[in-house]
Amino acid sequence: MVGITYVDHKGNETQRQQMHGVIESADKNGIKIALKGVYEGQSWTMPPDQSAIKAAQPGTYTLKMSGEKIENPDLLSTWVITEPEPEKHET
Repeated sequence: MVGITYVDHKGNETQRQQMHGVIESADKNGIKIALKGVYEGQSWTMPPDQSAIKAAQPGTYTLKMSGEKIENPDLLSTWVITEPEPEKHET
């Protein structure tokens, strides 16, 4: 399972995304996930940062965005993506 929170350059949340799937490959270029559920047939590649991956506790997880219920996932990964500060143009 993957959770992504998008924030603006001031740290204000602008969007959330949740997805789940099966790890298809992992190498120095990223970890490719074959997505399931509402994103079935798509894939997503996350950065190859193993520190962002944790073992999931057993149980049923409900994705808030889609209402999907995931039973006993193996791994959890959460990300915060911060948009860059707008460029300042001198006048």
